[in-house]
Amino acid sequence: PFYGRGWMGVTPLNNGLHQAWDGPVVEYSYSRLAADFIDQQGYQRCWDAEAMQPYLWNPDLATFITYDDPVSLREKAHYVRKHRLGGIMYWEHSHDPEETLLDAIRDGLTSQSPATSPASRRFPAAAGETRRSSENRSRAGATPIPSWDD
Repeated sequence: PFYGRGWMGVTPLNNGLHQAWDGPVVEYSYSRLAADFIDQQGYQRCWDAEAMQPYLWNPDLATFITYDDPVSLREKAHYVRKHRLGGIMYWEHSHDPEETLLDAIRDGLTSQSPATSPASRRFPAAAGETRRSSENRSRAGATPIPSWDD
């Protein structure tokens, strides 16, 4: 989807990944996440290598937000292309007014591999490892994201 879901009151283990929560569930558009949350206000961008999905963790607020981004959608689109599936369905186009996510889907469907896309495949490989996404794109020794092809 072109939006994220946030859980509050999350147990502070494993950066909130696979933990119980006792607070409300909130929805955020991707455009709002990109503008106001990703690596801001205490939210750390993390990567779930099993789900091939980013998430945000704010330990001070015990808040966990899961969402898709250009990297995860390129991976998913590449998987669709590789396995000759019928296509991709997404929900809520209005949550991506700049069409950043839509462009990532197109890139993944039309490129030969995710590695050919302009976005780097370098983000935290483990749930406990976090780095700013801008640092990952420029840091030479960063851990590459594993691919579904691996």
